[in-house]
Amino acid sequence: AIPTFRYGNLAGTIVSLGEFGILFALPLFLAAVQQYSAFETGLCFLPLALGAFFAAPMAPALTKRVGARRVVTLGMGLEALGIAIIAVLISPSATGLLLGVPLLIYGFGVGFATAQLANVSLGDVDIPRAGIASGTNSTTRQIGSALGIAIIGTTLFTLIGELSRSALQAIPELKAAPASVVDGLVEAMKSSAGQALPFIGSDPALASNPALAAKITDALAQAFADAARGAGIVALVFVLFGLAASLALPKEKTAR
Repeated sequence: AIPTFRYGNLAGTIVSLGEFGILFALPLFLAAVQQYSAFETGLCFLPLALGAFFAAPMAPALTKRVGARRVVTLGMGLEALGIAIIAVLISPSATGLLLGVPLLIYGFGVGFATAQLANVSLGDVDIPRAGIASGTNSTTRQIGSALGIAIIGTTLFTLIGELSRSALQAIPELKAAPASVVDGLVEAMKSSAGQALPFIGSDPALASNPALAAKITDALAQAFADAARGAGIVALVFVLFGLAASLALPKEKTAR
């Protein structure tokens, strides 16, 4: 019955679908295509953390000036912009450094939206029910993140399989090869979430034909990049829906 609680939880649940989903797909892409180690992949996400670190303390002061609803909407808009730029930039040549700027924008969006959205959702709940309201808010976020990872993960794996098959079938040397060859490569990409890519080119079966090995790895890298882009677009759609839900928050309410 409390509009800020209702729409705040709705926005938080929907945006969590996209927030955590993109953070599931992007590290897999960096590890497989760029062959980054776990530590190097973690460093690529440092701009995101820095953006959130600097934006979160700025949010309360900005809230006093323009209202919590606008801060939440600004944050979700920045998240959507960051994901959109990532989706455009993803390619086999996209490095962590190149993706640093959109991740920084995304981090600022998270910093502005997350804390203020919780404040807005709980701001009009009376103190005796604050614990229940906080637990509900946390639960809806967790449900959103779990579903987001499942949906975007499924999208990524499905696209990896379909796009890898199409890319391999376009290689002239493989058209005359047994179907099991392409099937085996596709299954390796799908079952490993693309992490088999660095090892496919060094497969002993391809050692005698390095040109073919290069064609296969290039084709699979492009397929993985396109699959990651598709997953990013799904994440973007969820964040945009969350942005739309945040617009239903009462304008006159501000975070406390």
